[in-house]
Amino acid sequence: MKAEFKLDDTAPRNDGNQILLHSAKGVDTDINELDIWRAFKGGSPVAYRHIYEQNVDDLYKYGISLGGDKEVVLDCIQDLFIEVWQKRNKLGEVTKIKNYFFVSFRRKLLRMLKREKKSLSIFSSSHFEVLINKSIEEEVMDERIHGLPSVLRKLSKSKLEAINLRFFHGYTCEDIAIIMGINKQSVYNKISSALKVLKHHLTK
Repeated sequence: MKAEFKLDDTAPRNDGNQILLHSAKGVDTDINELDIWRAFKGGSPVAYRHIYEQNVDDLYKYGISLGGDKEVVLDCIQDLFIEVWQKRNKLGEVTKIKNYFFVSFRRKLLRMLKREKKSLSIFSSSHFEVLINKSIEEEVMDERIHGLPSVLRKLSKSKLEAINLRFFHGYTCEDIAIIMGINKQSVYNKISSALKVLKHHLTK
């Protein structure tokens, strides 16, 4: 499932003085993330839209996996993109844009859930179904996949989040440590422990 809203048009139109990253199809794919970030900070609506389109669906899936209601997750994403645009001149250099948004989004969503007196509810059955992709379905084609939600409930929330970020979002353990605010060894330990449980289930 994808996020069901479009970019809020908070970015101004180019006035000729802003940095743009135009190519024939939009943002030049050869430009590195730091250049895109600097263009965004310089007021480029093209860079702003590119950053949004490259991250919005992954943020939505991540928010749902953390237990946020659809409306809460969408509001959180929308607020985040508005805030970063409004505060762009005060932001530092960013070389990994997705990491920056995941860290900021996680912090923001947890605050929103806390205000609503909701806790993380990572990987309920429905959340897990949202995150299963074709590659995993091809790898595990039998009835064992249907028992995974019950197995996942035996794992701690932090282990589930680490598994989510590593295998569904493709983050390195170093990146996961930054996003979750823990050290890299703890990430290794959580993933290793969780995989042992999952492997035991899948090899029965």
